[in-house]
Amino acid sequence: MSFELAAMRDDYGDPLDGARACRRAASLFDFSCVARARVSGAGAVRALQRLITRRLDGLRPGRIAYGLREDATGRLLADVTVWRIDDMTYELFSGRRVDVSDLVRLVERSPDCHAQDLSEATAIFAVQGPRSLAALLRLGAPARLARLAYFQFAPMRLLGASCLVGRLGYTGEPGFEIVAPRDAAAGLWDALAGIVPAAGFAVANILRIEAGFILFANDLRLPVMAREAGLGGFADAPAAMSQAADRGSSADACRLVSFRSPIEGTPALWTPATDLARPIRPGQIVVTSACSSPLCSGTLGGPGTLGLGYVRRADLETTARVQFASDGFGPVELVSHPFYDTAKRRPRAPWATWQQ
Repeated sequence: MSFELAAMRDDYGDPLDGARACRRAASLFDFSCVARARVSGAGAVRALQRLITRRLDGLRPGRIAYGLREDATGRLLADVTVWRIDDMTYELFSGRRVDVSDLVRLVERSPDCHAQDLSEATAIFAVQGPRSLAALLRLGAPARLARLAYFQFAPMRLLGASCLVGRLGYTGEPGFEIVAPRDAAAGLWDALAGIVPAAGFAVANILRIEAGFILFANDLRLPVMAREAGLGGFADAPAAMSQAADRGSSADACRLVSFRSPIEGTPALWTPATDLARPIRPGQIVVTSACSSPLCSGTLGGPGTLGLGYVRRADLETTARVQFASDGFGPVELVSHPFYDTAKRRPRAPWATWQQ
């Protein structure tokens, strides 16, 4: 299975209602399209470090690191997570299958590590929202689940299946991702769906846009550097830092921003054109993600449009008032990025602060 936005399931009902439900309580998502690889051995970190720009030497067992993949010119290709299993074992997760296959190929002839593509043997479910802990406890998860910190994971058994459960998610909400054996997926999904309503990727897309998270298939369709996407802090490996000074600092540098528009009826799974070009005109915004959002008001009283896009950095630094407009959405208003929970307090909040 691979990530194809057009093929993502979104038929669990009204996406706007689903987004509201996840914010109020909890929702269940199937992210089994995400690719997974395990790399083990003394050279595991060195192999991963050749692939991503995030330093991993300080990552402790049981922790998760968010990282980036760039090409040789510094163009941002994808975002990934790395889970450290033990002293010499790590797992890489990416929405792009090619990142996993590249890692496996990278270590094929390595004498001190080996890698295995686990994608086809893996199911990944996410339970997101303020009542997600209560839902997993009802399923029989151990009480220690409540002690997991943000971007921490632990092995545990759910309905008899050996799983990895991490506290993170793609919605900007408190919640968990469950990495399970594919042969246990059907029973685990049915049990979770009996406790938490299922939601499709259309709901996740609304929530991630509100939270300012990128989708590689949309927001990296434009040739941009990590700094321009607001992700420069995750390119801290020595090789990346040695080149970072010149990246995103030129006269044509751009920046990812959030915007809103009174236009109503934007699809929850809106996709940009395939031939996007960087913004070059004053006030130009190149929209890469957009959706109808419960947090925005439209001209006719319904939900307006919230989205992500790139503008010239010079337009953000000038003292003159700049009116931004896009080809598809007309005049737009720039808003805080991220638009929702700007300080990212919700996913980090202790579980004691949420009603169980």
